[in-house]
Amino acid sequence: MTGSRTQKAGDRRQETEDRQDTEGRRQETEDKRQETEGRRQETEDLRQDTEDWRQKTRGRTQKAGDRRQKTRDRRQKAGDRRQKTRGRTQKTGDRRLEAGHRRQETGDRRLEAGHRRQETRDRRLEAGHRRQETED
Repeated sequence: MTGSRTQKAGDRRQETEDRQDTEGRRQETEDKRQETEGRRQETEDLRQDTEDWRQKTRGRTQKAGDRRQKTRDRRQKAGDRRQKTRGRTQKTGDRRLEAGHRRQETGDRRLEAGHRRQETRDRRLEAGHRRQETED
């Protein structure tokens, strides 16, 4: 073993310093890694909070949309019902109008028949007068 005791002691000190430097750098690296991991965790937590908020909001907007659709359907149904009733009342009105026309036509036919009977009576009376005149 060549070298003096002081040299050997110096070498040992140097090795110790080197080990300490290496350990220090290793510690710094670990600290940075932990810091990075902490930031990554914060980011993930924020992302999760945002997703939770979106889900909650989506649920609310979905419910509101469903409510509006239900109202729309109810109003449409009521409109359809009114339309159906309107159709029925229209048909009833048409039937009544038609019945009125039929009654009018019946009245006209009866009046016409009455006129024909009157004309027949008048002709018979006239013929009777002529016979009377002929006999006289």
